[in-house]
Amino acid sequence: MLLRPNKHDIRQIQSLVRLGANHFDIASVLGITEDRLKKWETRNLKVAEILKPKPRPEFTLNHPEYAPMVEEAFTCGGKRFYRFKEEYRQSTGRYKYYYAALREVDLRADLNTLKEYIAAFKNILDGGKNGKQISLEALWKLIFNLESRINLAFEPAGVKNLAAIAYFDETEDLTSYDAEYGKQKIKLWEDHGIHDFFLTRPIGELLGLNSTLDESFLTYLKTAEQILTDLNSGLRTLSEEK
Repeated sequence: MLLRPNKHDIRQIQSLVRLGANHFDIASVLGITEDRLKKWETRNLKVAEILKPKPRPEFTLNHPEYAPMVEEAFTCGGKRFYRFKEEYRQSTGRYKYYYAALREVDLRADLNTLKEYIAAFKNILDGGKNGKQISLEALWKLIFNLESRINLAFEPAGVKNLAAIAYFDETEDLTSYDAEYGKQKIKLWEDHGIHDFFLTRPIGELLGLNSTLDESFLTYLKTAEQILTDLNSGLRTLSEEK
C-alpha cells in the first residue's frame, strides 16, 4: 500500500487549491478527514507550501457587501459554486460581462463569429477573392447557414460562457470578471461531465429548462455542438471562396 500523501495526492491538492477549494472540500475529494489533511500539512513540506494561504481579492463573496446577496448554486469536483440571488445585484464591473454574454446567448454567436459572417457576405458580394460575378448560390448558402444558427434552441458554448460569469467560487473578485479563470471553470465542469448550471437559476430560467436533465437534452447538446462545427466550417469556406 502506497504511503500518503503520494504524488497523485499532491497533484490533486495543487489542482484543487488552484481552483479555490477549501480544506474541507479538498479532504472530501481525497477521501480523508480534514484532521488528516492538517497532519499532512504539518508533516509534508510540499503539502504545507501548496496549502499556505495566498492573498485573495478583497471583494469576494465573503465581503460584507456581497455576503447577504449570495447563495450556493451547486458543487463540482469538490468545489462549491455560488450565484447572486438576483442578477441585478452584481457589481457594474461584473454585470457588463454578464450582459454581453447574455446578448451572445440570444444571438447564438459571439462578436468574432458575427464578424466572420460580415466578412463572408462582403466576400460574396464583391464577387469572391478574384472579383468575379456575385454567386447567388453562395449567397443563399450563407443565408441558410446563418438561419440555421439562429434557429438553434441555444448555443452550448455561449451558455457555458454565461454560466462562468453567473457562477463563481469563494476566491473570485466580484467587482470584475477574469475570462481566463472562467475557462478553467468551464474545463472543470466539462471534465466532470456536470450540467447542473443548465438547471439552476438564472441559466435554467433563461433556457426554459425543467428541474431534471433527460436523455433528450444531453442528446441535444451533442447534436448542437456537431451542427455548430459544421456551420463554422461552412462559414469559413464561404469566407474564403474565390
